[in-house]
Amino acid sequence: MFNRITSFVLRQCGQVSRQMCTEQVTQAKSVRVLTGERGRVGRDLEVRGTEENPVTLFPLATSQSYKQQDGSFQQYTEWHKIVVFKRVLGEVLVRRLGKGDRVYVAGSIHYNKLQDKETNRLIVIPQIRADDVVLLEKARSKMQAMESDEEAPDNSQHE
Repeated sequence: MFNRITSFVLRQCGQVSRQMCTEQVTQAKSVRVLTGERGRVGRDLEVRGTEENPVTLFPLATSQSYKQQDGSFQQYTEWHKIVVFKRVLGEVLVRRLGKGDRVYVAGSIHYNKLQDKETNRLIVIPQIRADDVVLLEKARSKMQAMESDEEAPDNSQHE
């Protein structure tokens, strides 16, 4: 079973370092499902929790395209809830990431189980607990804003 998980994770890593993925699999000898997702940040990051134990949250949209029988292309988008418990990683992400940025998230899948009070049904909410997040590309509007800031002359020194 461990070898199947290892090969699955290595296939999912794509362009990200295989060494990083192999290290994560080696550390995950328990029954923990590892995943790697590439997608776009759905909105600005949110920080919850306490000052001592902050938790950073953001939605991640991943898309797949496929060709239908009539020849047209269809795009399918899935949304993932990303949770970052690592304090330093969360602080860096809050400073650097924003809506629309492309990222790669490596982590493990966990399922929160809640009981619906009205219907008494069990609700299962999947989330990805991020161990590592790699910024692949800034959103275009942010890149253009940063470029225009660099080109603007600094007039504050001439006053």
